[in-house]
Amino acid sequence: REIKKAARELGADLVGIASTESLRYLPAEENPLSIFPQAKAVIVVGRKVLRGTLRGIEQGTDLDNSFPTFGFYELEDNFLAKTAYDITIWMEAHGFEAVPLFAYDSPSGQAIGVPVAPGKPAPNVILKYRTLAQAAGLGETGMNGLFLTPEFGPRQRFAMLLTDADVEADAPFEPRICDDCGECAIQCPLGALDADK
Repeated sequence: REIKKAARELGADLVGIASTESLRYLPAEENPLSIFPQAKAVIVVGRKVLRGTLRGIEQGTDLDNSFPTFGFYELEDNFLAKTAYDITIWMEAHGFEAVPLFAYDSPSGQAIGVPVAPGKPAPNVILKYRTLAQAAGLGETGMNGLFLTPEFGPRQRFAMLLTDADVEADAPFEPRICDDCGECAIQCPLGALDADK
């Protein structure tokens, strides 16, 4: 409760905790324990995308100001980064180690490096934030590939902190938001989604 309260006071709109024990099945290149073997929990924090940032996109009048700034780049690179940074400082002040990480998607293409020791993954370990956010009880991935939460639908950005704090984990989120109806594919103005695929 203390960690969640502090995270909210430091700007997080969403906070969930997953146990690393429940994530041991993940492959090494996606596993939090590859980055921090002593981690006991993954704290997933989210900041909401403001509803108003979508107005210009919906009207077709502002494609390069409000949403890219306050709903994407600045939201992730400044506001969310500051929240993750401040939570990490809070964790350290309370005697715990925390590794802050952005919720980037897995890179494609050539590996960034080579393993530094036998049995270790190459140094491109990228955590799948959708998997961890669901394990932390925050929401689910919808048919359209977007992460959905009860609070904000598809409008949030995430960061994660790996910690050695022995804290109680939240129950994983049981899917109930998306029922695979295919309406997202029907409504997609660019026809970018195909419900059959």
